[in-house]
Amino acid sequence: MFCQICNRQLAPVEPIYRLQLGASTNVGRRASLCKSCLDHFGPTRLYQISPFREQHCEHCGRPVLTPSRWKQKRASCSAKCRGALETKRAKQLRAWRRSEQECWHCRKKFAPKRIDQRYCSLACKQAAYRCRMCVSAN
Repeated sequence: MFCQICNRQLAPVEPIYRLQLGASTNVGRRASLCKSCLDHFGPTRLYQISPFREQHCEHCGRPVLTPSRWKQKRASCSAKCRGALETKRAKQLRAWRRSEQECWHCRKKFAPKRIDQRYCSLACKQAAYRCRMCVSAN
């Protein structure tokens, strides 16, 4: 992890400060700063910032300090950590979708081989199709 102002490599346990500094720094997006850069830029802008709230990055555990007015449920210290968290959540969602489901025709529990599988077997799938055709014909 690097400070986006001084480009200094930060230690794994060193806290990172996430701030929105304006268009001149990081194209107006939130920037990650070290404590020394915060102290350097602080006297001009720190009076506008509400007190900091400390959270820990869900991926690497680094302390992340953000203004308390930001309503963040999850903290990430960098884009790399945020990407790793999104990948982990996507894997969990896919695993949940593939968990044991109920067949739409016979109501038996089965483990689907695909995310969109609705029937436990081809026989149930065909029987459900015949039921739908019989209903639509009447």
